[in-house]
Amino acid sequence: SAGAGVGCGFLLVRPAIPQSLRSSTASGSITAAKSRFDDARDVTVTVHTGTGRTVASPKSGTITAYGCAPGQTIDSGTSFIAVDEVPLLSLHTAVPPFRDLQSGMRGRDVAALNAELRRLGYAAPDGDAMTWDTILAYNALADTVGAARLGSGKTRGRGQPAMVGGSLAKDAYVWLDGQSVTIRSCVAGIGASIDVKSELLTTDSQSQSVSVTMPQDEVVAGDRVLDVDGRMVDMPQQTTAITDSS
Repeated sequence: SAGAGVGCGFLLVRPAIPQSLRSSTASGSITAAKSRFDDARDVTVTVHTGTGRTVASPKSGTITAYGCAPGQTIDSGTSFIAVDEVPLLSLHTAVPPFRDLQSGMRGRDVAALNAELRRLGYAAPDGDAMTWDTILAYNALADTVGAARLGSGKTRGRGQPAMVGGSLAKDAYVWLDGQSVTIRSCVAGIGASIDVKSELLTTDSQSQSVSVTMPQDEVVAGDRVLDVDGRMVDMPQQTTAITDSS
């Protein structure tokens, strides 16, 4: 019936295509514009410093040379003092010297010594073992400042020492807590009589850590990069402190 036909039928209407979208014979290209959005924010950076350190003498005797001035720096591998006319080597190791080192010994202190000797350009082994290469590397460094060498023995050949034994005493050098330290004050002086652990000078405090106040209303979530005067430091998510000394 007519009623049934109306009830079962659908009216299909083709929508009109806007004039702007109708096909055209014209052709061309579109250049997509690029823009950068990195959600940059100013943040507060707080540097936490430790206390200044005392540099102590490893030897007793009379100071016969003393190169010290406030604001001056002392680098690992150099010498600023002589005791009884023997220059003392200043050396930084990540682990302070606490025992005498004999050939064949192993430990974190040996690894730290080897690492610093290699950093200074000497052929120390890459590992935690005290070897003849360690001793040779140390002696080569000591020779540059006139400090006491390791090893003992009679001469042979063309006057070269035949090393028949060698150890590095824990008081062989002046220990520095950094590869380069800045002098705050000079305590000793030429002609002064000193004992082991006598204070020679004090250094400026060194940075221990840096904390960063991260933005709380960030638009772009994820890892960030901290820009400090053009130097970039990675700041992964949830990181708010930097403890890497470099």
